[in-house]
Parts: sequence; C-alpha cells; structure tokens
Amino acid sequence: MAQAQQSIEQALAIEPANLDLQIARANILLWKGEIQAAITQADAVRSIDASYPGLADFDTAFLRQSRLQSQGSGNASLLSVSVAAGLADLKFASGRAAQWEHAVIAASYGKRSGTVVVAELDAERREQTDVRFSARATTRMQTGTYYIAAGITPDASFRDDWRIAAGADALLSRNLQGSLDLRLAHFGSGVFTAIEPGVTYRVAPRLSAGGRMINLFSSDGRYRAGGAVRLDYETLDDGAFFVGAARYPDTEAGVTQTLQAYSVGAAWAVDRHLRLRIAAAQETRQKSYRNRSVNLGLEFRFDNR
Repeated sequence: MAQAQQSIEQALAIEPANLDLQIARANILLWKGEIQAAITQADAVRSIDASYPGLADFDTAFLRQSRLQSQGSGNASLLSVSVAAGLADLKFASGRAAQWEHAVIAASYGKRSGTVVVAELDAERREQTDVRFSARATTRMQTGTYYIAAGITPDASFRDDWRIAAGADALLSRNLQGSLDLRLAHFGSGVFTAIEPGVTYRVAPRLSAGGRMINLFSSDGRYRAGGAVRLDYETLDDGAFFVGAARYPDTEAGVTQTLQAYSVGAAWAVDRHLRLRIAAAQETRQKSYRNRSVNLGLEFRFDNR
C-alpha cells in the first residue's frame, strides 16, 4: 500500500490536475484509515466535477469504512443470533421422490471491525438426521479478512465426520479482490482436500461479480475440478440480491459426484435490528438426484448495524 501511495504521489507531482490520480489517492488514504485526508482529497475532486464517476465508488467505500469504525468502539459483545429453515424436494434417478429438511441456529460474538466468532448448529434430515456443530473466527484486516473454522458431525451418515478450514481475502486493486480457501474434510472413505482460489470484481459501486475455481483432492490420489460464479447487488437500504451458478465435484457419504447448481436469493432489513433472508436453488447430482430447495432465514442484530 505504501508503494502504491508513493507512485500516486509521484504521478500527481507531474500531473496535479489529473482527477483519476486524485481519486486514486483518496481511495488509498481511505484504505489506510486516514479518513480526514481521504475526505479532503475527494472533496477537491468534487469541487471540480461533482459527477466524476470515481466519486460514487469512493462514497460507497467511505460509508462502509465509517460503519466499521463506529462498530469498532467498545468491547466485544454478542452481535447477532439467527435461525434458518429449508425444505428440499428430491427426485432420484430411480424415479423415487423424497423431501429433506434443513435447520440452522447461529450466534456471533466479537467486534465487527476486529474478530468475530460464529457458533453454529446445522441439522439436516434425510432418511437419517445429521447434526453438525461448527465455529468460525473471522478477523478483519486493513484491506481484507482471514478466517479459521472447524466442525464436527457426531455419528455422521452422509456428512463429513469432521472438517477444518482456513482462508483469506484481500484487495488486489481498487475494484478487484482476491480470495483463497482451504478445507479438509473426513468421511468414512478417507480425507478430502479442497483448494478454492477466487476473484471478485466490483463492476459498479453496488454491483460485483465473482468466480472461484474448486479443486478437490481425495486420499486415493484422484483430482477433480470445477467452478462457481456469482453476481451480487447491494441496495442503499442494507438490502442485497444474488444469483449464482456452479458445477463442481461434491462429496456425500464419502462418494464424489459432479454437482450442477443454480441459486438466487435476497436479504433486506425489516427494521433496525431484524434482517430477513430468502434463497432458492436447484441442484442436480450426477447419477443420483435432482434437488429443488427453498430456505428462509431471520437474523436479529443487537448492535443496530
């Protein structure tokens, strides 16, 4: 970041009237946490051209940064609790039909501008019921986040017995973010390792498009690959919409098959504390089943953010 700022400062010394360079400097100052200096630089651009395209990106980033700073004051506390439930309609390759049920309870604790720990109980009922207990700790950095996570499913019938994961994301440039996720999962048939690099590009101030590659390695030495893409839109009133598509190797009960999935969803604030989420998906598992599901979730935020 320091090198990027130095390059911008040198370029501005040569072209002080260049608005592209000026707004780039404002964004760098914002990323570094020098809020007042960033505002001053952005206002200088605004006084010359109030409709300059880069200002919309800066204003969106500034609002996000301001929220994080206001959330960073005070001690760690209970941030939110959430519940979700889903119903899936299954049709197997043999022609048999079935319904699966899914429920999740979660709570988050910490500081949104620092480290947040999420504890989750995730139950799914098929012919048998698997219940996973998991936890994830996410720490926010200056230009991204990193996390570690672990989960266990006692007496698992179709889920993994245990899993551990770690990952990080960081800004690569003003509008480009990179990510890397690593995951180990143990089934009765062995250990499976997933490595998932990805990128997200901010197309517009509230619109982003992302993709990731899914690489799966099994304990017998086999390698399979797939990928996923997703489009996200954020509204000014804390709402969000997404659509996604994926085709990747998926493991259930220790058996790996290709899964093709399409999904769509939305989230919006009901009031200052309550947030509602809804999502629908269709999954087709090779030589196995077609799954159409709907999930509804409700989150209560204690910190009003």
